[in-house]
Amino acid sequence: MDDLETLPEAASDNDESDIYGDDGAVKTSYLARVGAAIADRDVLFLRSHVGKLHQSELGHVLEALHSEQRAALVELLGDEFDFASLTEVDEAVRMEIVDALPNEQIAEAVQELDSDDAVYILEDLDQEDRDEILAQLPFTERAAAPFARLSRGNSRSPHADRVRRRSAVLDRWADDRLHARQ
Repeated sequence: MDDLETLPEAASDNDESDIYGDDGAVKTSYLARVGAAIADRDVLFLRSHVGKLHQSELGHVLEALHSEQRAALVELLGDEFDFASLTEVDEAVRMEIVDALPNEQIAEAVQELDSDDAVYILEDLDQEDRDEILAQLPFTERAAAPFARLSRGNSRSPHADRVRRRSAVLDRWADDRLHARQ
């Protein structure tokens, strides 16, 4: 009878839909399964259990993994990796992941992101990498519109300042592209 009483608890510990423990951290058992899947290069498990996570959950998993596991996870998930999750991680973790990726892959990925998420990921890169990535992106009014609209405001909030900085990055890039075509 004792085995039957503990069965629901054991089942809930293996429930993939809840990756968090009572303390709010990613469960050690979940991280162990993900780590084993990374080591085994089990793409099917990773895509079905990690690739389907919300960007904030994936961010928490990335932060909880060991450094070498992060790069391997991104590689194994391939096109299924949600780059928006990089907006959810600490800057050091984000830079570690982005630095391990080829600029072509980053350029391809940021095209799928909202413009503010793309700029958030790109703004901490060194100028040479950022220029190389931006040169591969098609410039569209859709990408620039949110920054232009928000940067015209005269708000003094930290968010408005950040938007103005991001807008300046896009404006410089657009000017460079325009002058290069002339």
